[in-house]
Amino acid sequence: MQIRPDWTKASDDVQIFARLGLAYSEHVMNMVDIAEGYNALHADDAAEISEQLRRYNMQAHCLSGVTAKSLWPALGYSSKNLKRLLDLAAASGGVRGKSGWIGKGSNLAYWTKRGYSTGDPESCNTWTVPSGKVS
Repeated sequence: MQIRPDWTKASDDVQIFARLGLAYSEHVMNMVDIAEGYNALHADDAAEISEQLRRYNMQAHCLSGVTAKSLWPALGYSSKNLKRLLDLAAASGGVRGKSGWIGKGSNLAYWTKRGYSTGDPESCNTWTVPSGKVS
């Protein structure tokens, strides 16, 4: 296994945690068949495909927030670290407010914060919310 260059150049451990949290979220979604359900979806146009991918990505961000909520006390992280995590989520969004297939940074930060605030994976159901919440 190689360590990606962006991990070795990370400016702080919250940046590494953010990436690990998303990777763990992907693992969880695979284990509970969310990924399988996503892969079984069919869409006829690019816009619908992009929306479904955004829903999947935002669910991963929400679950990474849940993960952060459960681990951060043991790691000694503070609210300052949460702000950094939310800033990283926002920065990973689409260019200039466009959602594309990743989603708007503000919505990625919203879902990350939602997962952290509730600490409950059930709060991460992006499949039933209006499209605007996953743009």
